[in-house]
Amino acid sequence: INAEYMGEMKGYFWILLGIVMLSSWMSSALIISPSDDRQDKSYDIQCADNITECKTDNNETCCCPEQGNCRCCANTTVCCTHSFFTWCCGNETTCGNKPNHCTPIGMCPDEITKCDPESENCCCPESGNCSCCPNDRQCCFNEEAQWCCPFNSECGQKTKECKKMINCTDSPRRCYSDLNETCCCSGEGNCSCCNNSQQCCVSGLGQWCCAIDAVCSDTEGECINANICDNNKTRCVKETESCCCAGDDCACCSNEEICCNNEKDQWCCKNDTKCGAKRGDCVTEGKCDDKKTSCKADDKEICCCDDKNSSCSCCKASEVCCTSETANWCCKESEKCGDSPKKCTAAKKCDDKKTECNEESKEICCCSGDSCSCCQSSEQCCTHGKDKWCCAADSKCGDSEGRCDNSTKCDDGKTQCKTENSESCCCSGKTSCTCCSDGDSCCTAATDKWCCKSDSQCGKKSGECTNGKKCDDGKTECLSLIHISEPTRPERISYAVFCLKKKKQ
Repeated sequence: INAEYMGEMKGYFWILLGIVMLSSWMSSALIISPSDDRQDKSYDIQCADNITECKTDNNETCCCPEQGNCRCCANTTVCCTHSFFTWCCGNETTCGNKPNHCTPIGMCPDEITKCDPESENCCCPESGNCSCCPNDRQCCFNEEAQWCCPFNSECGQKTKECKKMINCTDSPRRCYSDLNETCCCSGEGNCSCCNNSQQCCVSGLGQWCCAIDAVCSDTEGECINANICDNNKTRCVKETESCCCAGDDCACCSNEEICCNNEKDQWCCKNDTKCGAKRGDCVTEGKCDDKKTSCKADDKEICCCDDKNSSCSCCKASEVCCTSETANWCCKESEKCGDSPKKCTAAKKCDDKKTECNEESKEICCCSGDSCSCCQSSEQCCTHGKDKWCCAADSKCGDSEGRCDNSTKCDDGKTQCKTENSESCCCSGKTSCTCCSDGDSCCTAATDKWCCKSDSQCGKKSGECTNGKKCDDGKTECLSLIHISEPTRPERISYAVFCLKKKKQ
């Protein structure tokens, strides 16, 4: 490098050093000598830029941008910042979108639209005029327009489109109800959204969606192909299982099992066994549970074993298997298992098509609605609402389930009077009777009968009772009017009673 070039470089160095020193001196001068009339005041708030100081006695606060120097704003004003600019706006205004610009409260950034600050908020697109949305709605906009949507919905892509949402429980996740989505949640508030053609699968803390005709795997995110059973609920794995149904109840049997069912139940048995007569019964082909008796599968015979499975016999498919603790026997389908071995009794089905009453012991059906029970021949059937019970023939049905009141049958063979209430029979001949309370008088006239209180007497007509007047002896009662009763009975010999008005002394 030659000397001429070195001299030129030294000149540049001294010029640059001078600029730096001048800049440093000017910054110090600004800090030491603040502008206007603040020189003689003491400032007790140091702002974030470490340069500006504000006075609390003047109710000032610091107003600082992200970059650049701070300034002091009075407490009655609003601090506004934009990039490295700061300015103060009055309380009746808000910060504008430009430096040193204030807009009236409620005025939107487009400086045209004004909204009610208490109930509305501005909704402004990136370009163009603003509009006002109620406080319970959110602002939505696209390149063409802006609109308002409820907070429980989501802004759509099309103008004025609001997509309805549902909140998942204990999760910030929301699903689109317009698309028939439902929440699928596992523990810890983790949720996914499944549509109406999917089912929710949960395993541990994970959740995922599978097709309706699939089975949820134990492995998170995995779905297994399945067959839907006839009840439209149960799903069986297509490759390894098959449906086994009884009515609306279905189960899945593996490929190594056979399906067993009856009118009510279904169950699975291994391929090398055959279905028993009851739920869960599986018997080895040809052999019953006693390991001795063999039944012919071709003839559709079924094993009938005692309760201990120590002895078995074979019943036809059209027969009923009857068992006790130590015995087994078969009865016809129309018969009922007796109470002792080898005994079958004729049975009569009640109106509910289920209950069977023993005809040999002359049992009778006692039904209330769709439910029946059996009463002995010496009993009567009592019903109340949906309840039913049996009472002895010489008692009376009570007013609640299981209650039977002791009673006495009257001469008509039908009417029963409660002995526990001291009721007595009051009959007109032997065809019609009623019950009178203790102390009441029995009154009859031709074919009518009625009761009168103890302090009155029978009148002439049916149901008539006349007031009586006691004599001086305190016992005899004389009627105030002449009264002649009707004959006591419609026979050749009958009696009539008449009374005369008592003569005044």
